[in-house]
Amino acid sequence: MPGYQVLLFVTIVAIPVWLMATRNGAALLAWVILVTCLDVFNAKGAVNVSAASITGLLLAPYAARMLFAFRKSPVVAWIAAHYGYLVLLGLMFGLAFPWPDTLGRPLNLRAEGRTVLYLMRETAALSIAVFVAQQVAKSGRPDRVLNGILLAACATSAFAVLEYVTGISYYLLFNEGVLAPTYWNFRVRGLNFEPRGLGLVGAHALVIGILYIASRRHVWSTAATLVTTALAMLLGASTSGMIAAAAGASTVWLSNRRVRRYVARASIVAVVGLAAVAAVQSQRLNALRFLFSERVGSTVRYGAATNAFEEVVYRMEVFDTSAALFMAAYPSYLFIGTGPGLVSIPASPFMPVSAYTRLYVEPGLNSPPTMGLLLELANGGIVALVLWLGFVFSAGRSLDWVVQRDATDSRIWGIARWSFIAAATIYLLAAGFLSSLWPLFAGLGLAAAFLRDASPAPPAPVAHA
Repeated sequence: MPGYQVLLFVTIVAIPVWLMATRNGAALLAWVILVTCLDVFNAKGAVNVSAASITGLLLAPYAARMLFAFRKSPVVAWIAAHYGYLVLLGLMFGLAFPWPDTLGRPLNLRAEGRTVLYLMRETAALSIAVFVAQQVAKSGRPDRVLNGILLAACATSAFAVLEYVTGISYYLLFNEGVLAPTYWNFRVRGLNFEPRGLGLVGAHALVIGILYIASRRHVWSTAATLVTTALAMLLGASTSGMIAAAAGASTVWLSNRRVRRYVARASIVAVVGLAAVAAVQSQRLNALRFLFSERVGSTVRYGAATNAFEEVVYRMEVFDTSAALFMAAYPSYLFIGTGPGLVSIPASPFMPVSAYTRLYVEPGLNSPPTMGLLLELANGGIVALVLWLGFVFSAGRSLDWVVQRDATDSRIWGIARWSFIAAATIYLLAAGFLSSLWPLFAGLGLAAAFLRDASPAPPAPVAHA
């Protein structure tokens, strides 16, 4: 590991350890939001180490005590069952009867190593959700999380615009200490690993921003954030991000008449802005149009589709396409799953071979699906998806309870409720394993459950706001 990466690794370990030792809950929450939304704190070596995973694993003992204290809560039961089922499948398909590797993958990419690493990430994500829940329940302030996401989105979007202007990749500068140009096609990524990550952070921020403005909360600063975010998303040209934004906006459209009015206004502004950009950046608009045509138009990246099913899955990312084709060929795994993060091993032979996928043919696929719906089905089948949906519906009911109970802060809890619902929708469509903000929103749902099902003797908190 190069010296810069060693320093980065020490930093991402030292900061949460120090904040936990000093019991600075507010700062630790800010750190959790920052490292979940941005990717510039991830150390690279034989195995990439994310700051979010490090923080989550450090919080794991405390999270376990919290979950045990609230074990009678239905929300906790659903999320714990989901996690436990993945562990069970990991033991089965990763350790006891591992998927065979025929491509000579290294240990960390074979079933055994991948199971351990993926479950560590799942443990970290669950721990982050529990910590967020504890902080929000303790303060009664879900807006701390929502404000933090808006600030992170504003930061990465501002750097994305600056990246387009200067041609410098600030992700590489901060994450690797290297002064290098951005992507050859100028698809900016801001402070995220890829344009997709930038787009997904932006999509969640747009949802929160629309709800804020409709509720007349921080109107001018939120509007400035939304404009910057929308511009960055356009420059990043991420179809996943734009699909996520459309899904989130469509979800909050259902909330009330005022939100529908602001969604309509935002759509008009987006159309006018797109037309303005088209007038001066026709090449970029053409590139974006081509990317969309691969997903919803007549262009496919993997060759001619032979049936209606392929017409759909051939427009997905290669990881999602291969997983879907594998489960269609072996439907039994659609019910029970293939194990945590393991589907790419048996799905590699089902990868469509084309010029687009030639880089994956020899080494095989080594990443799980990027759509949350396919990720849940691939990891744990319909069983895992039902458990995940059980958590979402149960947490949603707890959020409803808090909104109805807390007249003083019902408006911000109402925003948190609809942000949670929109985030769940986004997760299913476009925010799977990579660049997922879902643990932060899962924490809002758990916070409502903690308030509703308060234990008479919860464990002492690790930090104080």
